[in-house]
Formats: sequence, C-alpha cells, structure tokens
Amino acid sequence: MGTWGNGLLENDSALDLWEILVAARSEVGIQRAFEHVFQEYDRFERAVASGTNFATLSADEVEQRIAEAKATPGNDNKHWKEFEEVLRETYSEAIEWAGTREADQVLAAALILHALVTRSFLDRAWGAPSASRLIAFTPAEALLYKARAALKRIATNPAKRKESRGWTKRVARTLEALGTQE
Repeated sequence: MGTWGNGLLENDSALDLWEILVAARSEVGIQRAFEHVFQEYDRFERAVASGTNFATLSADEVEQRIAEAKATPGNDNKHWKEFEEVLRETYSEAIEWAGTREADQVLAAALILHALVTRSFLDRAWGAPSASRLIAFTPAEALLYKARAALKRIATNPAKRKESRGWTKRVARTLEALGTQE
C-alpha cells in the first residue's frame, strides 16, 4: 500500500486492520478482529521478554522479501540493483521483530473503538457502505479494557518511539480519549 502518516488510517497496518473490520460479517467477527490485535501485541511482548524476537532469514526468504518489494503496486524504484544489495546486507544479520505493525494496529484499534463509543464518525472512511456493520458495533467494556491495557504497554515501545515523533504523546492522548477506567 505504501501509506504513512500519523492519522487514524494513515499507515498500512491501520489500513489492513480497517479492511479486516469492515469485511467482518458479524459482531462476533468484529469482536474477534479487535481481540486478535491485542493478542498479537501480547505475543510480541512475550517474544521480547523471552529473547525470541530476533530471526535470521534464509537466502530464499531474503529473495522472497526482495520480490515482494518489487511487486508492490506503485513501487517504481529505479535503483533496484543498489536497493537489493542493501536488503541483502540488512537481512544477512539477525532481524529484530520490533512490534511496530502490532503497535500501529493497537493504536488504530483504540481510535476506532473510541469513535464507536462516542459515535464520532468524522473520517471519510466511516461513510463507506462497507463500514455499516462496523459502525453499528457497540464495544463491550471488556474490549475497551483490553484496548486501554495494550495502550499503556505500547506507549513505551522503543521501536515506535524512534520511528514516529510524538509516539508517546499520541498514545497518551488516545488512552485519555478512550478513558482510564479499570
């Protein structure tokens, strides 16, 4: 997709979550999609705690990642030869799973939940006919609790703090908007 920004649906991870949510066929499917986001971030944190958040890619996996990058729609990199060399060098060492995708999805999920609770559907995306089931969804307090708990943990995600200026403030604002009830 190649979308980056600080808004609600301005990165690939958040957009992927949005697509999953609007494609859900029932309230149960929407609930499961939200819960999956929080479970994946928990899985990342367990990997960090156990030291298993590093992976070494095989030569085939490196080539597959390069092929996927080349196949990305709209990717017109005119310097593929140099780019491939950089990727091969980067992937020759263990890669740290930084949890950035998972953190982006937690933040997006929390913001979407906030919009559902407050019925503030101001973004253009809410107007899409495909979002009607999602807009009708009313999150249970248990789901909001999971969102708040995950937000508290991702505020300190070091990879996101390096990657995105103001990450801690964005997460704190989202947590405040979602409410701090325990």
